[in-house]
Amino acid sequence: EDVVDPLTAPGVVVAVHPGTPPLLADAPLLRFAIATLVHRCEATALDAGRSPRVMVWAGLEKGALRIRITGGEGGPAAGAGLAHADAEPSAVSAIVALHDGMFLPPVAEGPDLQFTIQFDRRA
Repeated sequence: EDVVDPLTAPGVVVAVHPGTPPLLADAPLLRFAIATLVHRCEATALDAGRSPRVMVWAGLEKGALRIRITGGEGGPAAGAGLAHADAEPSAVSAIVALHDGMFLPPVAEGPDLQFTIQFDRRA
């Protein structure tokens, strides 16, 4: 909650699933990484001539803490090649790796672009 709640803004909805365990992290640094992905979704929507709407969701799935950033309405091709295309995803990946997490390749979620950051919760 401390990492994602401050990202709430017009056009950005933040939801943390009840019972989500805390993540020991450098909150400002991880927040910067997530904000970078929010910005990417917003830019994708603006490039498509649409109003940006982004959802940031955090919760447990299959034993892992996941943070999903979904939005953009740029169509399925919008996410193609983003994993290594420029400095933004590389920076996000490096920040997430510092926290022993994984930045998964972006995927199309209907008309939206979806980024996922995953932290393994196993001991």
